[in-house]
Amino acid sequence: MTSNKFLSKGVVNVVEDDENLSQTISKYLLSKGFEVECFETAEAFGEYLDSSEQFNPNINYKRQPGVVLLDVRLKGMSGTSFFYSLKEERPHFFWPVCFMTGHGDIGMAVETMRHGAFDFITKPFDPDTLLGIIDRASNKSKSFIKTFEFIANYTARLAKLTDKEMEVMQCIVRGKTNKEISDMLNNSTRTIELHRSRIFDKMSVNSATELATLSERYTNQKNGGGQLI
Repeated sequence: MTSNKFLSKGVVNVVEDDENLSQTISKYLLSKGFEVECFETAEAFGEYLDSSEQFNPNINYKRQPGVVLLDVRLKGMSGTSFFYSLKEERPHFFWPVCFMTGHGDIGMAVETMRHGAFDFITKPFDPDTLLGIIDRASNKSKSFIKTFEFIANYTARLAKLTDKEMEVMQCIVRGKTNKEISDMLNNSTRTIELHRSRIFDKMSVNSATELATLSERYTNQKNGGGQLI
């Protein structure tokens, strides 16, 4: 792996076993203001992701927009196999994946786009086309990061709730009153009021409407699944 770090427009991760090609791409993108990381295998890139604090939802980290340029054919695990495992293991991965492919693999690359890849580019590259794809993917990455961080933050808040508070919260977001919840759960209204107060505090909200809005957003974004688009 090679690394070139400085204040940049984002990081481009080049997963390519042709060292000459990866270095050519690296030099070009560095000249355009991107940080570049080069990996010879999908396995090496996977190890990098596993060790990176950027992808740990429990760490408050300034996450960097990025793009993955992934060759379809690699030594060891193929680019397409890695892509599908990445989509399964990291459904909210916030670096869009763009495939690099020869003409014989275009059909395969198009199929990956149906499953969430951002784009593909055929070898040999037109520099302007490559740059255009990376610029668009980097901008998309920024919105993916916001989603990732929202889900991580909301999940951390949910983890503070007791089982009983979670049960009460589910009733609150459905618009039930304290009296209705007390009848449903066979608790006193005063007990439900105390639960509601603690829920609002732990979830950092001021009203049932705010809680319901956040809950709906969380459900929609979490169930949106893979963000490799």
